[in-house]
Amino acid sequence: MPRETVDIVRDFVELLDFQFDITSAVDNGDGTYTLFACKTYQIQPLPNCPLVIDGIKYTVKSVDNNVSITIAGPSIPTVTQFQIPKPYYFHGTVIKTNLELSQIKKQMDKMPLVYLLEVLVDNFNNNSEVPLDRTSDLRLFFLAPSNFSEWKTTDHYTGAILQMRNLAYQFISILNKSRIIDEFDDYELINRVNFGVYVTDKGNTKRIFNEQLSGVELRINLPINRIFDCKESCEC
Repeated sequence: MPRETVDIVRDFVELLDFQFDITSAVDNGDGTYTLFACKTYQIQPLPNCPLVIDGIKYTVKSVDNNVSITIAGPSIPTVTQFQIPKPYYFHGTVIKTNLELSQIKKQMDKMPLVYLLEVLVDNFNNNSEVPLDRTSDLRLFFLAPSNFSEWKTTDHYTGAILQMRNLAYQFISILNKSRIIDEFDDYELINRVNFGVYVTDKGNTKRIFNEQLSGVELRINLPINRIFDCKESCEC
């Protein structure tokens, strides 16, 4: 039986790996410390999502995308690298996913998230002699917490959009390296400030998720090759 697309996408999301390599660290003299690095990944300046480094909790004060982060805490980190938690994966219809997210109370237990919108469209190749198994029309959202009431457009970019684009770029990189994914010529990335917010015919503002999120949408026709060995993984 063919492996379901939602599970294949999950495998790729789980391959996302975030090792923050500190190239240098500066004590700013006011209880904050600036950590320089070539990649800042999905780290956001959020007071209610602490960053744990070597067992110590820090508050991220600001992020200079793929340059540095400034943190506040009891002491300057002495390690040269640490792991950043992976994003959570959700898939389903808007209604079901919104319900699932609403049942998870702590923000740090569900965000940032990668959301695969269903219903999926899988175009299968019925010729078993051809390596290509299917082409899947995917809408995948990389989303992070945002502040609808206080953030201006620039704040969404520095606080969420750029971080989620980092996630999307790494996801594409993993697809390009996988042997079960055939070559694809293009894909679309769409910035989603105030994700899911819309105005009804009566002029009322609504949003499709209860959560306040911003990020980026990836639209891609993903060519998936046949998996002949059940032990094959996305890493191959």
